[in-house]
Amino acid sequence: MLKPASIREVKGDRPRMWMMDPYMDLILWYLPEGALYGFQLCYDKGRDERSLTWLHTGVFTHTRIDSGEAGPLDAKGTPMPVAGGLYDYDEVRRQFQKRSALIDPKLSEFVLLKLGEANLARLPACAEGGIFLKQESGETGPVSEAQLLELLRYSGLSSGQLLRFEGESEWRRISEFFPNQFPSAPRTT
Repeated sequence: MLKPASIREVKGDRPRMWMMDPYMDLILWYLPEGALYGFQLCYDKGRDERSLTWLHTGVFTHTRIDSGEAGPLDAKGTPMPVAGGLYDYDEVRRQFQKRSALIDPKLSEFVLLKLGEANLARLPACAEGGIFLKQESGETGPVSEAQLLELLRYSGLSSGQLLRFEGESEWRRISEFFPNQFPSAPRTT
């Protein structure tokens, strides 16, 4: 069961609140004046962990979390978000409803609303301009460069995330365009 938590100041980042249980984490980021900046809902921890991130700009991302475990004899690496992972809206909604009984009902309703919007956002978008991200279930977008930078910061997109620009058909690694975000990523030319 997700339990209420208090907002913590984080040096060099946005104030946040982190609620967790064995199946799910809900991390909320706030603006200095107290308005909600965005949230990340991590779920199915311990099995096939995935996360849905929403930012106040209206951008959603859904990633699978690579646990960092390669094999029984290998050292555990850092868990990293990677592109893809099926977003099962009905299951995520059901689990969140079951686990959010103790948190503020307005916050719970807001997260449920955004879960539904994320389900609709999975439909291919057609708009002029923008950047598209390749996901396991297809492509998502378009997002602006500013929105992409926010996703880099708060969704933890991996260096292997593929993107393409409106009007182009070639998918390229995000690290080609943001090398400072991924200093250890292999360079491509």
